[in-house]
Amino acid sequence: MYYLLCTHFLSAENLTKHFSVIQCFITSAFLLYNDSALKKATFYLFSQLFLQIRMPFFPRYGMIDSILYKGDYIMKRPFTQLEKKQLLIFTLIAFGIPYLMGIPMAFGYQRGTSLDLFANAQMYYPAAGAIVVFLLTKTEFPMPRRFFYGYLVLTVLFAISSVLSVLIPDANLWVMVINMLTIAGNLALWVLFLLDKREVRFIWGLTWSGPDSRKHFLYVLLFFMLFVGNILVSCLIEGTAASFLGLLNAPLFWLSLASLFVSFFLVFSAFFGEEYGWRYFLQPILQEHFGMRKGVLILGIFWGLWHLPLNLFYYAPETRLQSIAAQLITCIALSIFFAFAYMKTDNLWIPVLLHFMNNNIAGLFSGGSISGNVIEWKAVLIHLLLYGIFFCPFLASKVFRESETEKK
Repeated sequence: MYYLLCTHFLSAENLTKHFSVIQCFITSAFLLYNDSALKKATFYLFSQLFLQIRMPFFPRYGMIDSILYKGDYIMKRPFTQLEKKQLLIFTLIAFGIPYLMGIPMAFGYQRGTSLDLFANAQMYYPAAGAIVVFLLTKTEFPMPRRFFYGYLVLTVLFAISSVLSVLIPDANLWVMVINMLTIAGNLALWVLFLLDKREVRFIWGLTWSGPDSRKHFLYVLLFFMLFVGNILVSCLIEGTAASFLGLLNAPLFWLSLASLFVSFFLVFSAFFGEEYGWRYFLQPILQEHFGMRKGVLILGIFWGLWHLPLNLFYYAPETRLQSIAAQLITCIALSIFFAFAYMKTDNLWIPVLLHFMNNNIAGLFSGGSISGNVIEWKAVLIHLLLYGIFFCPFLASKVFRESETEKK
């Protein structure tokens, strides 16, 4: 009965005529999603609804991505005018702002000023770009506007503070500003997040959802094992395995690791910032137009080039070419695994957690310093080899297999 009622409203004209009824079905599908007897009907409703109203401005549902982008539904097609407009807005914000920020970063680098705020602020721009696209596009579907507007305000505050940190070079002041903005901003965002209705958050990919959601942490555990294994092999090659194993045997390391997951709730917005832009907004578009595998690889290249101002003036300004090469390798490899985990779980919070782990566990092993490094080409080659071994094989997963329709 539920299945028949769902299909009744799936004609293009009924979608606009009976929007409120469809909204009820979306809500009911969300509430009944964990009922195995209704799971197929729920999937059918969402996939067909999404396909019928496939207007370029419509958001990509996290749960629906697995249906649309790994089955026979996917069809390569040219970009529509509205999609081009979407991508232009996203590019101007997600890429344009970081590249413009390269100018004050270059000025700050010449003066020896700390650029930590720029690195922090840049993580917010991809999600800000996606949110602005959604807000500027007229849609009758309800949005989590409190959370969206709050996120944009926090993004603007970080952007302004990063520029001011160069004009007023007071290291102690800006450390305090970073901490205040991060803690107060994230707490405020959680409040705004919870004030928006759960079914509305679900529509825009903001809830912990997807099939077998209790098992999603297995992908976090898998990533941790791969990440540590990658570092261990790298240390063996470089002859520093003893110090690495000594770090693992230190109780302080495991206490610091446990504290990281507690701190996630106070710093989540930065990692959400990248993943909501890259994985939720851009990945499905690129996969739809270029294919499952090519779309993810193209995203990895874009993601790597997005870091260019940081590579030039922050990460390793003395070895810029090596830094750019290592960044591209990292982003392409991690794009594969993050996409794999996201498509397997239909849960955006998994790549958000993976991104958080990647940045912070790397900090634990490196002593917390990510700026002013010197990278040799030998290290880049080792990096290419190990990331290729540990993460790239996931591109062969069946979740990336293209349908026969797409291949033709």
